Amino acid sequence: MKFALYNVRFASALSVLAGLLLAPSVLAASFQSQRIDVQSLSGRTWKIAPQDDVTQDGARISMPGFQAARWVAAQVPGTVFGSYVNDGLEKEPSFGDNILTVDKSKYDRDYWYRTEFTAPASYRDGKVWLCLDGVNRDSDVYLNGRSIGATHGFMQRGRFDVTGLIHTGGRNCLAVLAYVPVLTDNGDSFSPSFLCSQGWDWMPRVPGLNMGIYKDVYLSHTGPVVLTDPWVRSDLPTLSLAALSVQVGVENRSSVPVTGTITGVINPGKIEFAQQVSLAAGQSKLVTMDSRSIATLRVKNPRLWWPNGYGKPNLYTCSLAFRAAGATSDAKTVTFGIRKYAYDTDGGILHFHINGIRVFPKGGNWGMSEFMLRCHGSDYDTRVRLHREMHFNMIRNWMGMTNDEAFYDACDRNGIMVWDDFWLFGDNPPADNDVFQSNAIEKIKQVRNHACVAVWCGSNEGVPAGPLNNWLRQDVARYDGGDRLYQPNSHAGNLSGSGPWNNLSLKQYFVTVPTGGNTEGQYGMRSEVGMATVTSLESAKKFIPKDDLWPRDMVWLHHYMGQSAGNAHPDEYNADIDSRYGEPGDAADYCSKAQFLNLEAMKAIFEGWLDHSDRDASGVLIWMSQSAFPSFVWQTYDYYYDLTGSYWGARSACEPVHIYWNANDDRVRVSNTSRDSYSNMTADAWIYNMDGSLKQHMTGHVSSGMGKVVDCFTLQYPDGLSPTHFIRLRLTDSSGKVVSVNFYWRGTKYQDYTALNDIKKVHLAVKSRTRHAGASDIITVSITNPGDSRTVAFGIRPTLVWSVTGEQVLPAFISDGYFALMPGETKTVTIEVPQAGFSRGTTHVDVDCWNNAPKYHPIPDSLNLALGRPATSSSDESTDHLATLLTDGSTTTRWASQPGVDPQWITVDLGETKTVDRVKLMWEAAFAKSFQIQVSDDKEHWTDIYRTATGKGGVQELSKLNGQGRYVRVYMTQRGSTYGYSLYEIKVYGADAALAAN
Repeated sequence: MKFALYNVRFASALSVLAGLLLAPSVLAASFQSQRIDVQSLSGRTWKIAPQDDVTQDGARISMPGFQAARWVAAQVPGTVFGSYVNDGLEKEPSFGDNILTVDKSKYDRDYWYRTEFTAPASYRDGKVWLCLDGVNRDSDVYLNGRSIGATHGFMQRGRFDVTGLIHTGGRNCLAVLAYVPVLTDNGDSFSPSFLCSQGWDWMPRVPGLNMGIYKDVYLSHTGPVVLTDPWVRSDLPTLSLAALSVQVGVENRSSVPVTGTITGVINPGKIEFAQQVSLAAGQSKLVTMDSRSIATLRVKNPRLWWPNGYGKPNLYTCSLAFRAAGATSDAKTVTFGIRKYAYDTDGGILHFHINGIRVFPKGGNWGMSEFMLRCHGSDYDTRVRLHREMHFNMIRNWMGMTNDEAFYDACDRNGIMVWDDFWLFGDNPPADNDVFQSNAIEKIKQVRNHACVAVWCGSNEGVPAGPLNNWLRQDVARYDGGDRLYQPNSHAGNLSGSGPWNNLSLKQYFVTVPTGGNTEGQYGMRSEVGMATVTSLESAKKFIPKDDLWPRDMVWLHHYMGQSAGNAHPDEYNADIDSRYGEPGDAADYCSKAQFLNLEAMKAIFEGWLDHSDRDASGVLIWMSQSAFPSFVWQTYDYYYDLTGSYWGARSACEPVHIYWNANDDRVRVSNTSRDSYSNMTADAWIYNMDGSLKQHMTGHVSSGMGKVVDCFTLQYPDGLSPTHFIRLRLTDSSGKVVSVNFYWRGTKYQDYTALNDIKKVHLAVKSRTRHAGASDIITVSITNPGDSRTVAFGIRPTLVWSVTGEQVLPAFISDGYFALMPGETKTVTIEVPQAGFSRGTTHVDVDCWNNAPKYHPIPDSLNLALGRPATSSSDESTDHLATLLTDGSTTTRWASQPGVDPQWITVDLGETKTVDRVKLMWEAAFAKSFQIQVSDDKEHWTDIYRTATGKGGVQELSKLNGQGRYVRVYMTQRGSTYGYSLYEIKVYGADAALAAN
């Protein structure tokens, strides 16, 4: 007999066998090998329909020729809701408030998937397998009118023997009934699944909870003996000797005994090995081959896998085949890395070791790859490479929400360790512990070959409930061999808590960073700490409608600039922009200033931990480093791959050998999170005024040892500094080669950089050239601050844009951004972009900087007639939200009315009759859609000077009101939210303010 052969990567080697009652094929003892083959069933050949709308059962639906013309075209891999979006039946959910207008009941139900296909005629001999890599959340599977099995849980692989059922050379029909996750009051009840699809404080609830066939579907063809779940382990007696073991399941799916040989080859090195195996009819065995019995599995001078910053992430492949009677029955190839993880808890702090070296994890949390599971293949290469470019070496797979093989492959290639969670939050139990555990075992088997996986974690901010904690511990020990740590709780048990998730004072990061569960502020190993991160204006325009860009309104709230992301404290974030950089006047000014807050705060987070890295800090992961939904919080690059200030702050701080300024005590220090040690290094510091004049230069010599932090000197500030001035640091090795550079801005008044709004404009000279490099184009950009400019060119941001539209070319890997040049200096920046995108047209380099961006000069508080004046209201929600807070000058306190009652009012007493030319209202999320501004001299007779029925909230600045009175009242008649009404501040200005406004 003849049969086609199949060789597929490990992730597609499915091991779940359905109870298909088919007569076993009788296979001859001798057979020939043919070409290796697999047939994908993924793509756009599928159609979907709600089960409620289909009267026929699975047996009928899965027959070729069934009429499904009115069903909706579907994408596999994908989700039900995503298919409706692809077909234009729903608006793009990431834009504006589109996702909030979707009828969720349409998708929160079970759906049929259906496709017809022709199976290769070459599949007539041998075994044919139908493989489903993943369905969310459960499924029933039918082929050609027969039920062939089911899957339970989104990690369950379906591997069905359809040898006697498939029509080789003819038409076939596959139907899959995908069951929607069942959501209860316990948000973890539908685990294992995409738990955050129910909505979190960084992404909206997704209709259908991302149910659907979200991984590949395909046919495979083998002989009678199949290989399952190959597993390569490595031990390192010394760094120059690796002891390998290879384990693989072997199943004889025939009715006759088979004796054959498992052959293997590991590359690079062409390391060959073999072992004979005998199997009775229908028998399965777990076969282990190791260095104790096979000498070739003792590898001398192995190429080790190292995390980013500690060495190269070298990888090997192991190809296995089962051969009998001169032919190959099945073959598998897996990729692995030779490495050894270890851990210690010295001082009650978790430390990571790899290959005998203690490493310092630096990285971030991934909440999800994309909120609708639209991240595939090369998308992961881009996202993970951006982490490598930031000098990160760890990603936390938060709650296990990312499980595509491409993610782990990208982390392997880029040297990014993975902190891998299971699908639990707190101590909330899943509805079915047994299904949960079977999926946990599946997860371990699917990803254990990946060198990047560094730790398994039971639950997010809690311990797995009931028996699950011990079950998971035992599963990791059994199916991962104890090679990696099982950590029950993501923020306790030798960890230092999680949070805060909002930006702090820069000095605070160097002193203590407390959390709710870590009151003393031990640095330790912190699994979550972060800050809001506003995007660039270019990105904001992609998801905020034009009419909602300014002032900030409810649409911004829907993208998590407001109480929907309360842990990010967006009110304090915005107040810090106002106080540090000056109150923004429009969306462009706001987004521009936000990047500098992003940069300085994100850099301080990492530098604060590095400052303690030789004492009580062992690693830090920001919340979050990846954007799954277009928002204004918790990201480095944004949803569109634009690089925010947070990206550049992290990239600067996380370089392996790093010179930095301790903002708390003014010491200049060097941290070393690499495997290299340096002696006789030179540290330099220069302090410049805004006009580019040099005011101070300090130098010192240091040595930098692996894992050490050393002092260089303490900065001394001379007289005559401009209100905002600049600190440049540089570290060179003994040969004069630059190892690290750093740059800061500092105010003579702490964290007050408002003088930058008056910095002299500059005309930069820009030259660029392009060269091809493989599949990419490299644009080299030379940027010069002319010698006669008499100003520092601050916040220089080069981007590549399409010449016709002005939109950025993304993704782009840029070597530097938001940097500064002194007069007469030139810097060369490279921009790397994939060539594939250039079919859209011509491009050019655009260079922005702070100096050339229009700046809004806010009206001075001294002209605010309402500041400190008495204020009263129709009602107060509580003693924490009184009307008196409306005029206290703080944007972090607010007045709130009783909820759900119309109308409401607030009144400010100006003390005497004043001209009222403009009023500024700073709304919280509870804004007024309909309201009037009124004036009065006696609080009884009121005159309207402004009215609207289309209020959008945010910051509303109403000018040319031309009113007069002692009292100013805001009379609110229709709420714009389900809450009451709430204002941070009301500011009232007279005619003289018009001269101060620009």
